[in-house]
Amino acid sequence: MKNPAPPAMSTPDTTRLLLEGSEDRIRALLEHSDWLKRLARQLVRDGAEAEDVLQETWLVAGGTAPPTGVPERSWLAGITRNLVRTRRRHEGRIKQREEIASRAEATPSSAADDVARIERQKILLEGVEELPEAQRRVILMRY
Repeated sequence: MKNPAPPAMSTPDTTRLLLEGSEDRIRALLEHSDWLKRLARQLVRDGAEAEDVLQETWLVAGGTAPPTGVPERSWLAGITRNLVRTRRRHEGRIKQREEIASRAEATPSSAADDVARIERQKILLEGVEELPEAQRRVILMRY
């Protein structure tokens, strides 16, 4: 048997409940569940990722309340959009790092490259050896 939908609440009532952190606060948030799920699906176009975004939205929204005068729907939509943008930036950075790494792996090094790399390592090692003992120890422990 389905639980009946909670009665509609005005924004001030819902905001008050959000700040109280009660079970009613959760109901107030879930009142927006259907349209927020549709928004997440429109933004990411993948059902599983949309669910992840929706869960993250609930976590963020559960920890705070909308600013005074901001309608809850707008606030929740803003949280969702920001989470999707953050995910896209993160995915873009990962993809970029993977491409750079794969290019480096795919490019065979020449003998001249190897000699130059070894020469740079020698210069670096000499510089580390010239450091005072305490600083040298820190560098060696770190690397």
